[in-house]
Amino acid sequence: MPPRTSAARCARRRSRSRGGRGGGCGPAGVGSLRSSRGTGCPSVVSGFGPKAARLAGRIGDGFVTMTPDADLVGAFRHGGGEGKKVVGGVKVCWSSNREKAVDVVHRLWPTELLPGELAQILPTPAHFEQASKLVTRDMVADAVTCGDDAEEHVETVLAYARAGFDGVLSAVETPKDAARVAASLAPARTGRSSAIYAEGSPGGASTHHSCRAGQTTGRGR
Repeated sequence: MPPRTSAARCARRRSRSRGGRGGGCGPAGVGSLRSSRGTGCPSVVSGFGPKAARLAGRIGDGFVTMTPDADLVGAFRHGGGEGKKVVGGVKVCWSSNREKAVDVVHRLWPTELLPGELAQILPTPAHFEQASKLVTRDMVADAVTCGDDAEEHVETVLAYARAGFDGVLSAVETPKDAARVAASLAPARTGRSSAIYAEGSPGGASTHHSCRAGQTTGRGR
């Protein structure tokens, strides 16, 4: 049995157990899996390539990935993911001062732009800190949506909708930023067929965009 499949099945068994903690599915202190409290916790599988997407379709209750890649969505669907949700994730930074926003992303999330497979194979936070020195401020400015241009933020989300995603979770710096993003994007979404609402969580800095067709309301809190 391939290691990834074995680990995923182990995770699903644990998610269905009641109140279990720890166990024999991985080396202690490195990446121990813990079960949820209760039963029936959905397993949404993360993946970044076609093999992982097909595996997610076969064994998962959903699929999450970070790039608006229609081919990955197709691989997930063909692998058994028909009727299951596909969720994207993207980092943005909302600020009236774009240069400040770029600085924030470079300080908080340089690991988003690590080259190759580094983000998948580095074992400890110390290794991530070392590798993050490879990421320059210019790389952030070119790759991450920063500033207060509502159209630019909307286009960032719509890329996922066009690729067939069901929703996008965009991380922002603070809960207040999440509310500002939600309020500011509502007018820019008028007449669009996707990304109907943005919801800023008061307990965390995130904005959720649902990629449903035919509705264009906005909400932030």
